[in-house]
Amino acid sequence: MARTLLVAHPGLRLSLHVSDRLHDVRRESVDIAVRYGTLPDSGLVARRLCSGPRIAVASPAYLRRRGTPQTPADLAGHDCLLWMLGGRANRDWRFWRGRSVRGEGEPVRVGGALCGDGSLARQWALQGRGIASKALCDVLADLEAGRLVQVLPGHRGDEVPVHALLPSREYVPARVRVVLDQLVERFADLQRRMDAWRAPR
Repeated sequence: MARTLLVAHPGLRLSLHVSDRLHDVRRESVDIAVRYGTLPDSGLVARRLCSGPRIAVASPAYLRRRGTPQTPADLAGHDCLLWMLGGRANRDWRFWRGRSVRGEGEPVRVGGALCGDGSLARQWALQGRGIASKALCDVLADLEAGRLVQVLPGHRGDEVPVHALLPSREYVPARVRVVLDQLVERFADLQRRMDAWRAPR
C-alpha cells in the first residue's frame, strides 16, 4: 500500500511505526493510527475498517506431528503460542460455538512459548511451532494459501474490529485523507475476502 501511495502522491512522506504498544495519538503527533480490538472511550475519531473473529490456527506440519484438537479443552495439551496483551501473557483463550458470540463462552487456560507479539506468533505458527490464536484478518492470506489451517473450525474467539483513529474531526489534512481513503479501500477488500472465507461451504 505504501508504494502505491507514494507513486500516486510523490510529495507524500510516510513514517510507519508498528508496535503492540498503544501510542498516544495526540501527544505523539500521530496523523492516523490503526488499532485492533474494542476501543476505549476517548475523544479520538474512529472509522471502522473491518471486523472478524479471532480463531485458532496451526500449520499442517504441526497438526500432522501433534494431532488436531477436537475441543477447546484439548488445547491445554498442545503447544500454544502466547504473546503479551495488555501487559500480560494471553494464556486465557475463550471460544464460542458457531458464528456468534453469545454468553460467556468456553474458557481454556493454555501454555506454551511466549513470542513477545502477535506478529511473531504468526511466524512461529507458520514454522510449525504451535497453535496461535489470531485475528482472521491477520492470517487470512495464510489460510487461503494453505500455509495455516483453522483449528476447531466449529468454534471462534471474540470479535476483533479494526479502526482507523484520527486526532480530530474538524481538521483533517489532505495527506491524512489520502492515506485514510487508501486504508478504507484495502480493508474493504479484506472484509469481502473474510466474509467469503467464513461463508458456509
